[in-house]
Amino acid sequence: MAQDRAQNINPDWVYQEAIDRLRAVKYRREDFAATHIAPQSSGDVADEWHTRVVVLAPEYSHKKGNGGSEAQRAAQEILENRGSSPRLYRNMLVFIAPDANDAEAWEKALREYLAWKSIHDEAEPLNLDAQQRKQVDANCKRTEETLLVRLQETYSWLIVPVHPDPTGPIEYQAHRIAGQDSFYDRAARKLRQSEMLIPRWSLDNLRMELDRYLWRDQPHLGLKQLWEYLARYCYLPRLYNEDVLLEAVGDGVARADAPFGYATMVGLDGVYKGLAFGQPTANLYFDDNSILVRPEIAQEQIDNQRQQTIQPPSIPSSERFGTPTVTLTTPPRPRLTTRYHGTVSLDPQRVNKEMATIVEEIIQRLTSLTGTDVEITLEISAVRPSGFDDSTVRTINENSRTLKFKSHGFEGE
Repeated sequence: MAQDRAQNINPDWVYQEAIDRLRAVKYRREDFAATHIAPQSSGDVADEWHTRVVVLAPEYSHKKGNGGSEAQRAAQEILENRGSSPRLYRNMLVFIAPDANDAEAWEKALREYLAWKSIHDEAEPLNLDAQQRKQVDANCKRTEETLLVRLQETYSWLIVPVHPDPTGPIEYQAHRIAGQDSFYDRAARKLRQSEMLIPRWSLDNLRMELDRYLWRDQPHLGLKQLWEYLARYCYLPRLYNEDVLLEAVGDGVARADAPFGYATMVGLDGVYKGLAFGQPTANLYFDDNSILVRPEIAQEQIDNQRQQTIQPPSIPSSERFGTPTVTLTTPPRPRLTTRYHGTVSLDPQRVNKEMATIVEEIIQRLTSLTGTDVEITLEISAVRPSGFDDSTVRTINENSRTLKFKSHGFEGE
């Protein structure tokens, strides 16, 4: 009966049991910030700057020597897109895929388990005696143990996006992670041993990446912008999260031969505020103002400040010759910062999310200050080389008038 049922079980039941078993496998947050189990589309995988592992569905398998496997094609689709929009944080994703050769054995184990479980659930209608029920219980336990072993054997490929040449295409390297322990644990070990996922970063490696790709001709680089680069581009190291970067920055700033400086912001006069270079700092912020400063630039500012501190004040000649003079001076009034203006380009595919962030981080902060007059103007520009049809022109113009646009209109060549 069990053999007959195993052959005739509904494939949908087998597939659902496989997904349930994948979801039951536990992972450690210190290895991955989040997991996605068998996503049905790229839109099911969040686009965030924390390291995530995607466990591909059983149908997306990989086979050794197969450079264009279903698993690699699925990984490429998820990495490049989130639904209909391009994915931003591509360097935050890795993938675990089943082995094509072991998938058949896992499906057989699933069918055998479900067959014995169905008999167990129908013990009363089948009128099983005590000996038969004991036999069913033993086989349920045996087939479930086999099922769990086959699951770990099957999910034995780690697929990692790498970008050895920034001007070339992204490659999807497949690494075999065989073993009987959790595929999450095996994937995490492989990633860390090969430095494809970094939980603790050397400050010297950080400086090397700054020199290789990121400084360019700039005297400084925003700390948050640096993390954006690391999270987006697969030719840069893959860090577990932003805390790994902050720890490396703190270590670098504190070292006597610091490879870079840290400042809380650049003042209106171009002077770095809260500059730390060659000494520990307790104020290490991860925000839009914090920056890393080139070592020679940081040293130059420190030398200038030290020179101004030790230079003695000049004594007027009249005082040197015994004829003191009294000069009354009015201290200069501090310069007030009274106006802010900002212009930003928004991704039309992500405008709702980006506008919400701008309202929260900029507009609400300004409007919350008593006595602050805030004016907001939205400018929209659209170009379509093939031209807009008459229906679109009428609709947009009518909507613009209804919404009381100050100015609007279409133009021809």
